[in-house]
Amino acid sequence: MMVGEIDLPILDFSNIFFNPLPGLTWVYDNFSFFALGFPPLSIFVSTIPIALACYLIAFGDIMNGTLIIKEAQAYRPDEYIDMNTNRTNVCTGIRNLVECLFAPTCTMSGPIWNAMTITVAERYKSGEQNMSSIFGGVCTFNTTKLLCHFLLPIIFLVRPVLSLAMELTWMIQAFACFYIGMNMCRTNVERGVAGITGGAIAVFSNPSIGLLIGILLCLVMEFMGTNQVDRAAQVASSLAASIQSDYSEFEE
Repeated sequence: MMVGEIDLPILDFSNIFFNPLPGLTWVYDNFSFFALGFPPLSIFVSTIPIALACYLIAFGDIMNGTLIIKEAQAYRPDEYIDMNTNRTNVCTGIRNLVECLFAPTCTMSGPIWNAMTITVAERYKSGEQNMSSIFGGVCTFNTTKLLCHFLLPIIFLVRPVLSLAMELTWMIQAFACFYIGMNMCRTNVERGVAGITGGAIAVFSNPSIGLLIGILLCLVMEFMGTNQVDRAAQVASSLAASIQSDYSEFEE
Protein backbone atom coordinates (compact mmCIF):
# COMPACT_ATOMS: atom_id res chain seq x y z
CA MET A 1 0.00 0.00 0.00
CA MET A 2 2.85 2.41 0.82
CA VAL A 3 4.38 2.07 -2.64
CA GLY A 4 1.07 1.92 -4.49
CA GLU A 5 1.30 -1.74 -5.48
CA ILE A 6 -2.13 -2.44 -4.06
CA ASP A 7 -5.09 -0.15 -3.42
CA LEU A 8 -6.26 0.99 -0.03
CA PRO A 9 -9.23 -0.99 1.30
CA ILE A 10 -12.65 0.57 0.91
CA LEU A 11 -14.60 -0.17 4.06
CA ASP A 12 -18.37 -0.35 4.03
CA PHE A 13 -20.15 -0.76 7.36
CA SER A 14 -23.67 -0.57 5.95
CA ASN A 15 -23.83 -4.37 6.18
CA ILE A 16 -21.86 -6.25 8.80
CA PHE A 17 -22.82 -9.85 8.12
CA PHE A 18 -22.67 -11.61 4.76
CA ASN A 19 -25.87 -13.23 3.48
CA PRO A 20 -24.97 -16.33 1.42
CA LEU A 21 -28.54 -17.23 0.41
CA PRO A 22 -28.73 -15.14 -2.83
CA GLY A 23 -25.48 -16.61 -4.10
CA LEU A 24 -26.44 -20.16 -3.17
CA THR A 25 -29.82 -19.70 -4.86
CA TRP A 26 -28.12 -18.50 -8.05
CA VAL A 27 -25.73 -21.45 -8.03
CA TYR A 28 -28.60 -23.88 -7.46
CA ASP A 29 -30.63 -22.40 -10.33
CA ASN A 30 -27.72 -22.43 -12.79
CA PHE A 31 -25.70 -25.51 -11.84
CA SER A 32 -27.80 -27.91 -9.81
CA PHE A 33 -28.87 -31.26 -11.23
CA PHE A 34 -32.37 -30.74 -9.85
CA ALA A 35 -32.76 -27.31 -11.47
CA LEU A 36 -31.30 -28.11 -14.91
CA GLY A 37 -32.29 -31.73 -15.26
CA PHE A 38 -30.24 -34.78 -16.27
CA PRO A 39 -27.51 -33.82 -18.79
CA PRO A 40 -27.10 -35.71 -22.07
CA LEU A 41 -24.58 -38.55 -22.32
CA SER A 42 -22.36 -36.46 -24.62
CA ILE A 43 -21.50 -34.14 -21.73
CA PHE A 44 -20.29 -37.08 -19.63
CA VAL A 45 -18.17 -38.35 -22.52
CA SER A 46 -16.66 -34.92 -23.19
CA THR A 47 -15.58 -34.56 -19.55
CA ILE A 48 -13.61 -37.83 -19.39
CA PRO A 49 -10.21 -36.08 -20.00
CA ILE A 50 -11.01 -33.54 -17.27
CA ALA A 51 -12.02 -36.36 -14.92
CA LEU A 52 -8.71 -38.14 -15.51
CA ALA A 53 -6.80 -34.92 -14.88
CA CYS A 54 -8.76 -34.36 -11.67
CA TYR A 55 -7.95 -37.90 -10.59
CA LEU A 56 -4.22 -37.29 -11.06
CA ILE A 57 -4.41 -34.01 -9.15
CA ALA A 58 -6.41 -35.60 -6.31
CA PHE A 59 -3.98 -38.52 -6.14
CA GLY A 60 -1.08 -36.10 -5.82
CA ASP A 61 -2.92 -34.09 -3.17
CA ILE A 62 -3.57 -37.19 -1.06
CA MET A 63 0.08 -38.23 -1.38
CA ASN A 64 1.19 -34.74 -0.37
CA GLY A 65 -1.13 -34.63 2.63
CA THR A 66 -0.08 -38.09 3.80
CA LEU A 67 3.62 -37.28 3.64
CA ILE A 68 3.18 -33.87 5.29
CA ILE A 69 1.35 -35.43 8.23
CA LYS A 70 3.81 -38.33 8.50
CA GLU A 71 6.69 -35.87 8.62
CA ALA A 72 4.93 -33.87 11.35
CA GLN A 73 4.14 -37.07 13.26
CA ALA A 74 7.86 -37.82 13.59
CA TYR A 75 8.26 -34.63 15.64
CA ARG A 76 5.27 -35.32 17.90
CA PRO A 77 5.31 -38.85 19.38
CA ASP A 78 2.84 -37.63 22.04
CA GLU A 79 -0.11 -37.88 19.61
CA TYR A 80 -1.09 -40.69 17.27
CA ILE A 81 -2.57 -39.55 13.95
CA ASP A 82 -4.66 -42.19 12.22
CA MET A 83 -4.23 -41.67 8.47
CA ASN A 84 -6.34 -43.68 6.05
CA THR A 85 -6.33 -42.78 2.35
CA ASN A 86 -9.37 -44.96 1.68
CA ARG A 87 -11.35 -42.99 4.25
CA THR A 88 -10.15 -39.76 2.67
CA ASN A 89 -11.38 -40.93 -0.74
CA VAL A 90 -14.79 -41.94 0.63
CA CYS A 91 -15.30 -38.69 2.57
CA THR A 92 -14.22 -36.57 -0.41
CA GLY A 93 -16.50 -38.53 -2.74
CA ILE A 94 -19.55 -38.14 -0.48
CA ARG A 95 -18.93 -34.41 -0.06
CA ASN A 96 -18.47 -33.86 -3.80
CA LEU A 97 -21.57 -35.91 -4.61
CA VAL A 98 -23.71 -33.76 -2.32
CA GLU A 99 -22.16 -30.57 -3.71
CA CYS A 100 -22.60 -31.55 -7.36
CA LEU A 101 -26.29 -32.24 -6.82
CA PHE A 102 -27.11 -28.96 -5.08
CA ALA A 103 -24.38 -26.29 -5.25
CA PRO A 104 -21.13 -27.41 -6.90
CA THR A 105 -17.98 -25.47 -6.03
CA CYS A 106 -15.26 -26.77 -8.35
CA THR A 107 -12.45 -24.84 -6.65
CA MET A 108 -13.16 -26.54 -3.31
CA SER A 109 -13.63 -30.11 -4.52
CA GLY A 110 -10.12 -31.37 -3.79
CA PRO A 111 -9.23 -33.69 -0.90
CA ILE A 112 -6.81 -31.25 0.74
CA TRP A 113 -5.83 -27.61 1.01
CA ASN A 114 -2.06 -27.94 0.82
CA ALA A 115 -1.13 -24.44 1.97
CA MET A 116 -3.34 -24.71 5.07
CA THR A 117 -2.10 -28.24 5.83
CA ILE A 118 1.53 -27.15 5.60
CA THR A 119 0.92 -24.11 7.80
CA VAL A 120 -0.80 -26.16 10.50
CA ALA A 121 1.75 -28.99 10.28
CA GLU A 122 4.71 -26.61 10.68
CA ARG A 123 3.10 -25.06 13.75
CA TYR A 124 2.29 -28.52 15.07
CA LYS A 125 5.92 -29.62 14.75
CA SER A 126 7.07 -26.77 16.99
CA GLY A 127 5.76 -28.53 20.09
CA GLU A 128 2.78 -29.23 22.31
CA GLN A 129 3.06 -25.81 23.93
CA ASN A 130 2.13 -24.19 20.61
CA MET A 131 -0.45 -26.71 19.38
CA SER A 132 -1.69 -29.47 21.66
CA SER A 133 -3.34 -31.44 18.85
CA ILE A 134 -3.24 -31.22 15.06
CA PHE A 135 -7.01 -31.70 15.01
CA GLY A 136 -7.44 -28.63 17.20
CA GLY A 137 -5.17 -26.66 14.88
CA VAL A 138 -7.13 -27.62 11.78
CA CYS A 139 -10.49 -26.92 13.45
CA THR A 140 -9.29 -23.54 14.72
CA PHE A 141 -8.01 -22.57 11.27
CA ASN A 142 -11.21 -23.53 9.48
CA THR A 143 -13.53 -22.08 12.13
CA THR A 144 -11.71 -18.75 11.99
CA LYS A 145 -11.85 -18.80 8.19
CA LEU A 146 -15.60 -19.50 8.26
CA LEU A 147 -16.31 -16.67 10.70
CA CYS A 148 -14.20 -14.23 8.67
CA HIS A 149 -16.19 -15.10 5.54
CA PHE A 150 -19.39 -13.90 7.21
CA LEU A 151 -17.95 -10.60 8.48
CA LEU A 152 -18.06 -8.14 5.57
CA PRO A 153 -15.71 -5.51 7.09
CA ILE A 154 -12.96 -8.12 7.25
CA ILE A 155 -13.62 -9.10 3.63
CA PHE A 156 -13.41 -5.45 2.53
CA LEU A 157 -10.18 -5.04 4.52
CA VAL A 158 -8.33 -7.96 2.91
CA ARG A 159 -9.84 -7.72 -0.60
CA PRO A 160 -6.96 -5.57 -2.02
CA VAL A 161 -4.38 -8.20 -1.03
CA LEU A 162 -6.31 -11.23 -2.32
CA SER A 163 -4.15 -11.49 -5.45
CA LEU A 164 -0.96 -11.42 -3.38
CA ALA A 165 -2.42 -13.93 -0.94
CA MET A 166 -3.26 -16.29 -3.81
CA GLU A 167 0.28 -15.98 -5.18
CA LEU A 168 1.69 -16.74 -1.74
CA THR A 169 -0.60 -19.76 -1.46
CA TRP A 170 0.62 -21.11 -4.80
CA MET A 171 4.26 -20.49 -3.81
CA ILE A 172 3.84 -22.43 -0.57
CA GLN A 173 2.10 -25.27 -2.38
CA ALA A 174 4.70 -25.37 -5.15
CA PHE A 175 7.55 -25.39 -2.63
CA ALA A 176 5.99 -28.19 -0.60
CA CYS A 177 5.10 -30.27 -3.66
CA PHE A 178 8.64 -29.89 -4.96
CA TYR A 179 10.49 -31.01 -1.86
CA ILE A 180 8.00 -33.80 -1.16
CA GLY A 181 8.29 -35.00 -4.76
CA MET A 182 12.08 -34.93 -4.59
CA ASN A 183 12.02 -36.94 -1.35
CA MET A 184 9.81 -39.54 -3.02
CA CYS A 185 12.30 -39.96 -5.87
CA ARG A 186 14.66 -42.83 -5.11
CA THR A 187 17.28 -42.47 -7.85
CA ASN A 188 18.91 -39.69 -9.86
CA VAL A 189 17.03 -40.91 -12.94
CA GLU A 190 13.70 -40.39 -11.16
CA ARG A 191 14.79 -36.93 -10.01
CA GLY A 192 15.80 -36.00 -13.54
CA VAL A 193 12.50 -37.22 -15.00
CA ALA A 194 10.55 -35.33 -12.33
CA GLY A 195 12.47 -32.11 -13.00
CA ILE A 196 12.05 -32.26 -16.76
CA THR A 197 8.35 -33.13 -16.41
CA GLY A 198 7.76 -30.18 -14.10
CA GLY A 199 9.60 -27.85 -16.46
CA ALA A 200 7.69 -29.13 -19.48
CA ILE A 201 4.34 -28.66 -17.75
CA ALA A 202 5.32 -25.09 -16.82
CA VAL A 203 6.63 -24.16 -20.28
CA PHE A 204 3.97 -25.55 -22.61
CA SER A 205 0.73 -23.62 -22.92
CA ASN A 206 -1.12 -26.94 -22.82
CA PRO A 207 -0.02 -28.75 -19.62
CA SER A 208 -1.16 -32.09 -21.01
CA ILE A 209 1.73 -31.95 -23.50
CA GLY A 210 4.20 -31.58 -20.65
CA LEU A 211 2.55 -34.47 -18.81
CA LEU A 212 2.76 -36.64 -21.94
CA ILE A 213 6.46 -35.80 -22.29
CA GLY A 214 7.00 -36.83 -18.66
CA ILE A 215 5.20 -40.16 -19.15
CA LEU A 216 7.17 -41.01 -22.29
CA LEU A 217 10.44 -39.97 -20.67
CA CYS A 218 9.66 -42.10 -17.64
CA LEU A 219 8.96 -45.16 -19.81
CA VAL A 220 12.18 -44.69 -21.77
CA MET A 221 14.46 -43.94 -18.83
CA GLU A 222 12.99 -46.30 -16.25
CA PHE A 223 12.08 -49.37 -18.26
CA MET A 224 13.97 -49.23 -21.56
CA GLY A 225 17.23 -47.51 -20.71
CA THR A 226 18.08 -49.05 -17.34
CA ASN A 227 19.13 -52.54 -16.34
CA GLN A 228 16.66 -53.82 -13.73
CA VAL A 229 19.41 -55.24 -11.50
CA ASP A 230 21.29 -51.95 -11.53
CA ARG A 231 18.08 -50.05 -10.88
CA ALA A 232 17.23 -52.24 -7.87
CA ALA A 233 20.70 -51.60 -6.44
CA GLN A 234 20.31 -47.85 -6.97
CA VAL A 235 16.92 -47.83 -5.27
CA ALA A 236 18.23 -49.79 -2.27
CA SER A 237 21.25 -47.49 -1.91
CA SER A 238 19.09 -44.37 -2.20
CA LEU A 239 16.58 -45.65 0.37
CA ALA A 240 19.35 -46.44 2.84
CA ALA A 241 20.82 -42.95 2.42
CA SER A 242 17.38 -41.37 2.82
CA ILE A 243 16.64 -43.30 6.02
CA GLN A 244 20.00 -42.32 7.47
CA SER A 245 19.41 -38.68 6.56
CA ASP A 246 15.93 -38.66 8.11
CA TYR A 247 17.27 -40.30 11.29
CA SER A 248 20.08 -37.74 11.59
CA GLU A 249 17.64 -34.85 11.06
CA PHE A 250 15.26 -36.21 13.68
CA GLU A 251 18.11 -36.66 16.19
CA GLU A 252 19.11 -33.02 15.69
